[in-house]
Amino acid sequence: MSSRWFLFEKVIEALVAKQIYHRNLQQLQNDAKKYCFVEDAEEFSTMISFYHGLGMIIKHRNTVVLKAQWLIDLFKLLITIPHFNKVDPKYAKYWQELEKNGILSMKHVDHVFSKFYQQGIIKEDILDMMERFGLIAKFSTSPADVKYFVPAQLTSSPDGICKMETSPTDPCPLYLHFVHGFVPHGLFSLLVSRSIRWCCETWSIDEHPTLYQNGAWFVIGKQIHDFVLICKTRFIKIVLRQREKSEELATLVREFVEGTLQDLSQELPYLSGLQYEFCVACPYCHQETEEVGQACSNHDKISCTHEECFHLLEIKQDQRLICKKKPYDKVLTVPGLEKWLKRTSQV
Repeated sequence: MSSRWFLFEKVIEALVAKQIYHRNLQQLQNDAKKYCFVEDAEEFSTMISFYHGLGMIIKHRNTVVLKAQWLIDLFKLLITIPHFNKVDPKYAKYWQELEKNGILSMKHVDHVFSKFYQQGIIKEDILDMMERFGLIAKFSTSPADVKYFVPAQLTSSPDGICKMETSPTDPCPLYLHFVHGFVPHGLFSLLVSRSIRWCCETWSIDEHPTLYQNGAWFVIGKQIHDFVLICKTRFIKIVLRQREKSEELATLVREFVEGTLQDLSQELPYLSGLQYEFCVACPYCHQETEEVGQACSNHDKISCTHEECFHLLEIKQDQRLICKKKPYDKVLTVPGLEKWLKRTSQV
C-alpha cells in the first residue's frame, strides 16, 4: 500500500471532522490529487475500491459516503414513520400513505433532499443505494411514473390474502421452509423488494402490488395471475392463482425465488449459511376432510393448520411424498405440485 493512501485516510478524517459526510467522486478525486498526490486515475479508482471494501467509505455510482452513520440517519429521515405528535401536518398524509400502503411519496423524498441540494448530493444515487440494500423497491410502469415501496414499514395484517384459496387447476401452495426453524430477520422484506423489481422487469404491468405486514400480493403475467407471498415464523408460503391457464409461470416463479435466495446468500454475509427447502403441506396430515386423521395434542383439532403443528414435506425431484409420522395404506399425491417442477422452454 502506498504512503499516499495513508494521506487519503487523513483527508477523510479531516472532512468528517468538518461535518462533511459525503462527496461526489470528482470532488474526492480533486482532494486526492491536491492533498495525497494521487495523480493516476487508475490508482485513485483502486484506492476507492479498497477503502469501500474495508467499510471506511461507501461508494455508489458518483456518490461517496464518508460516514456510515450519516447515511443511516438519512435513510431514517426517508422511511422511519415519526411519532404522530412530531409529524409536520403538511406532510402527515405522506406518512399515512407509507404506513397504510407502504408507498414512499416522492414529494416527501424531494422535501428531505431539498436540504442537501447545495451540498451536491445526488438523490438518485441514495435511492438506488436504498434499493440495493432492500430498504425500498422501485415500481415503474413508465419513466414518468415511478413509485417506491417500503415493505418493512407496513402495519396492516394480510388476513385477506391468507384466506385466498387455490382452485384444482392451480399450482398447489408452495412452502419455503427454513431448516433452522425461523425465517431470517429481514429476508422477507428483501424478497418482496426483489419481487417488485422482477415483476416490473418481466412484465409490463399497470397494477402496483398490494403490501401488508408479512404479506404481499402481485398481479403478474400476460394472462393475469395472482402471486402471493405470506411470511410465517418458520416458512414463507407462495401462492399462485391462474385466471387463465399457463404452463410455465409456476416454474418461472420458483426459479426466480431460488435465484433470489442464492443471490442474497452471496451478497449479504449474515445470509451466507442460508439453508432452506421447498415443501408442500403433508397430504396425509392435512386432508380435505376431517373424517380421518388424529387430533393434534396442542389444539385438539384434526388436520390442524396452526403453524407449530403444520406438517410439511420436502419436495424431491422424481420422489414420492412419504409421511413418517404414522404408516398409511397408500401413497398420496398433491394436485398441482407438478406445475412447480416443469421445465421452462423460454422466459
